Amino acid sequence: LNKSSRKARAQGIKLTLEEAIPPSIPDKDNAALVYQQAFDLADSLKDKYRTEWEYMPYEGAVKLEEMTIEQKRTISRIMKDPDFKEFYALIEKAVNMPACRFNLKYEEGPAMLIPHIAKIRSIARLIAAHTCILTWKDKHKEAWQSAEFGFCLGDSLTNEPLLISKLVQISTDKIAMASFKHLLNNSDNRLISKNYQNIIRII
Repeated sequence: LNKSSRKARAQGIKLTLEEAIPPSIPDKDNAALVYQQAFDLADSLKDKYRTEWEYMPYEGAVKLEEMTIEQKRTISRIMKDPDFKEFYALIEKAVNMPACRFNLKYEEGPAMLIPHIAKIRSIARLIAAHTCILTWKDKHKEAWQSAEFGFCLGDSLTNEPLLISKLVQISTDKIAMASFKHLLNNSDNRLISKNYQNIIRII
């Protein structure tokens, strides 16, 4: 057992809870603090536009392919709200920060609360919605950038030693892929080559 333990540690495998807990990160480098601002802003926007949210792509009850032109125009209009613009600016800032560590109480074990998990998934859907609306408006350059943010989002959970975090990473990637496929099917071919390489590099 000792021999196996030493071999595992030599391979970088963490064997105790204390070893698995991610190290602390200075606030100035921690994307989690920026994500928290985005979470709060998203909740505020959802409350502000509760009627329109029903057909928000990927978030609402109406599927993207079933949205009417008028519904798309409505979503496009509310995305011009300064709070929406600030929300997406926060996401851009967060995905470009060097590290991310949410303040979880690992010492509580199975009783630990992980409220950011559902929030991250919701953020992924809102990024995908932004990508699709930008694509519909023929703003392909901005849509490609939004798609890239979607693929970067899952990195915020990389260092969490939790199975649910890994599953949500898969979920955010699938959401990003769905909006990416929509973009590929509707994008200007002149933009595809360079931006496609960027997406592949991120993945």
